[in-house]
Amino acid sequence: MVRIIIGVIAGLVIGVLVIYAIESLGHRLYPLPPGVDMEHPEAMGEWIETLPAGAFAIILAAFVGGSFAGGLVSTLIARDRPVPALLVGGLLTVAGIANVMMIPHPLWFTIVSVLVYLPAAWLGARVVPLRQSD
Repeated sequence: MVRIIIGVIAGLVIGVLVIYAIESLGHRLYPLPPGVDMEHPEAMGEWIETLPAGAFAIILAAFVGGSFAGGLVSTLIARDRPVPALLVGGLLTVAGIANVMMIPHPLWFTIVSVLVYLPAAWLGARVVPLRQSD
């Protein structure tokens, strides 16, 4: 049980770091215009409306990559699947739902983004070969 808890925590940390890293790349390609305050959801929503599809693709890639990495790491540490990976994917899904509720996004993106975390985490778990005994 301890390995599962540590695996989930480590998976979340890695998942969030991967999401952050990929989103940082997106911010370099599609920088925030001068004067837009990230602390104001309305201003962020207006900016998001102007973004091209490529910016959303990068964000989705961040969510998929982070969830995949989190599922992989949680499985490596916990030596169990799919529970740790699905816990990571579920927690990232909750964070993703909070994100789209706080900052307005296009409807298609909201739907797709909420649906990618669990399958990506599960795939991350599936690539880890598990030993039959310790």
